[in-house]
Amino acid sequence: LPCVAWNCYDGTFNVVWIANDSSILWRARTVEGWSDTVRFGVWAGEKSSPSVAADNSGNLHFVWVNEDSTSQRHKQVCYQKRTNTGIWGEFRTLTEGGNLRDRVSITARMGTVQVVWSERVGTFNWAVRARRKTQARDVGVIRIELPQGVIDSGSAFAPVALIGNFGDFNEPPVPVWFAVGDSA
Repeated sequence: LPCVAWNCYDGTFNVVWIANDSSILWRARTVEGWSDTVRFGVWAGEKSSPSVAADNSGNLHFVWVNEDSTSQRHKQVCYQKRTNTGIWGEFRTLTEGGNLRDRVSITARMGTVQVVWSERVGTFNWAVRARRKTQARDVGVIRIELPQGVIDSGSAFAPVALIGNFGDFNEPPVPVWFAVGDSA
């Protein structure tokens, strides 16, 4: 089945679908008419369930299910991005392992891309899985959680800071940590 997405950045109507040779086709419609058809996803294996989303910056995000080369029953969720300048990003596999996956869908907004799909769990059950990627801009330190007080100059420690977004995104603060010490 084809999937469509409206790109509010450049006013294009985008369509993605599976070709007879199992590659993925994409085409955009502008006020001038249809663009040339672009073929991608030419890696081996049957493909299904293509989906496309446009983010606020005009980038297109594509996902689909691709049959794993090791087995017809192993299917991976795959991703590829096309920037608003027409540059295609690297192909990525978002899943691992030999599970049966189907019905992938994607959404993109304000720097956050979310992908969901169904995955076989056990013999008869299916589960919904998700991956989310957020681009955080204007990130800053809210406060240092650890260490507290005076630190001996010879000490190795793992500082913890609470970081937050000071820009347009409304994401909750998150703790981050890293190791500081002797590199020898």
